[in-house]
Amino acid sequence: VGRLDKDTEGLLLLTNDGELTHRLTHPRYEIPKTYRVRLDRSLTPEALSRLREGIDIGEKRPATVDSFEVIHNQEIRVTLHEGRKREVKRIFSELGYRVVYLLRERYAFLDLEGLGTGEWRYLSDVEVEKLKQLVRLSHGN
Repeated sequence: VGRLDKDTEGLLLLTNDGELTHRLTHPRYEIPKTYRVRLDRSLTPEALSRLREGIDIGEKRPATVDSFEVIHNQEIRVTLHEGRKREVKRIFSELGYRVVYLLRERYAFLDLEGLGTGEWRYLSDVEVEKLKQLVRLSHGN
């Protein structure tokens, strides 16, 4: 669930539940994904302003971020919910930046806390149920 490019690190969900996968990746369900992005140079106020407005990446609708937080000059944390192919990299490319490091830190309410690179864990039954509730596959809403 939530493919990553070969040069991107971070959180992936592995499941054999096809319907859950479909819904978690479908834009209709607006599942937030948060990325830590390191750029080739410092962000300008103009770039941040454009980021708030939405960025034309050559598709029907502009790409928009739900929120962002500047970590420091060349690093920013962005949250979005669509997950178009290479969306984060395309947004920053359109702004004139090159992404030199990209890490998916969160997928919905799940994060990487307590896990090192290459490590994994099983989701709890509560977490699986909560994911199903997010995409209306459970009657627990």
